[in-house]
Amino acid sequence: MTKRADLLRPLPPILAHGSLGIVIAHVLVSGYAMEDPTSKIAICTQAVFYLIMALILFGVHSSRFEFVVCIVLVGSATLARLFSSPDAQIVQAAADLALVAGGSLVLIKAIQRMLQTLVVTPALISAAITVYLLSGVLWTIGFHALETIQPGSFVSSGSSTPMSAGELSYFSFVTLTTLGYGDISATTPVARSLATLEAVFGQVFLVVLLGRLVSLHIAHGHKSRAGDLKVVSSDRNLQDMET
Repeated sequence: MTKRADLLRPLPPILAHGSLGIVIAHVLVSGYAMEDPTSKIAICTQAVFYLIMALILFGVHSSRFEFVVCIVLVGSATLARLFSSPDAQIVQAAADLALVAGGSLVLIKAIQRMLQTLVVTPALISAAITVYLLSGVLWTIGFHALETIQPGSFVSSGSSTPMSAGELSYFSFVTLTTLGYGDISATTPVARSLATLEAVFGQVFLVVLLGRLVSLHIAHGHKSRAGDLKVVSSDRNLQDMET
């Protein structure tokens, strides 16, 4: 009974709105700060971003194990990037994958929490947007790991230079929203599979989430109107009894 009551508890607004602001700021800054992912600015930006998201995860679910796992993944990735050579491709790719793992943990738990909430609130909407944007960030890092291991997985039209993290961030969100400008494209089978998976995830997420939010809003509206009608009916009965 206690567990069921916990599942019905709404998302804390400060965590939902705060996470949305953090993700939006990261998306806006990453295009500039991540041009050189081996720079200290880029490393610290990613570390701070994921540490804050880990705190949000801990505040929402209060699971020390998940919080520690996320901290270990982000911490190990940050240290690997700070103290390894930029030419150590395997180490850099492993750091990217550790960040993806830590971010995926936050993403999964946020989706679980969002699906457990039964009333449409501004906090729920913020959480939904946060999950959508966070998925684009995670695919960006995954694309960068693939480009590090296998250069040339992504190419820009009219250019043969390796893709930067900023360009891959642009490609990730273009793919997530299925805009498909075509100025950057995936060339290898693995890159194309990841891009296809991101596009499918973006559409399925919007369809499923939109359907859930609409159904919850309609159900809540019907419940509210039923309660209002009940109150009006009770008032009329009292007036009839008095007369």
